[in-house]
Amino acid sequence: MARSTAQARRNEVVEAAIHLFAHSGYHGTKTSAIAEAVGVSQPYLFQLYPTKKAMFIAAWEAACDRIIATLTAAVENTPAEERLAVLATSYDDLVAEDRDLLTIQVHAWAAATSDDEIASATRNGVERLRDLAIEHLGVNRDQATQMIAVMAFYNINASINLDNAEECSVAHLLGDAMK
Repeated sequence: MARSTAQARRNEVVEAAIHLFAHSGYHGTKTSAIAEAVGVSQPYLFQLYPTKKAMFIAAWEAACDRIIATLTAAVENTPAEERLAVLATSYDDLVAEDRDLLTIQVHAWAAATSDDEIASATRNGVERLRDLAIEHLGVNRDQATQMIAVMAFYNINASINLDNAEECSVAHLLGDAMK
């Protein structure tokens, strides 16, 4: 079997880290679990990412990249008047298909409350989502911020099952919020 390159291993670490951090959070995830999931030693893991925080930030950024790429692709060839509905439905579908993308967001917000570097990375990811809304939906900054707030509420609702899933979707909430 061919040896993996360091970049391929970094990608494997990020995928495992997204899953593990999404399930156990920043503080609850052990680097030994990430190393075990990837099949590498902890010393090698720390050659790829020097700290647990670096792994968490890389996982967060990769999750944001995936969300943004999916939403961008969904609205790329969509008429302007249909983009909000398409974007919202695409987000609903994405987090239903990959719940780790939902839960890592909640864990990033929690970890950001006590760590400035994680807060900065988390803020950057949220700003990228807001910029996506401004660019692809033609909304202003305040409207885009309102959309992010609705999506955050949706994430909380989906995490704790506050409302029936059919009644609380991003598509439904954004439709109401943007009226």
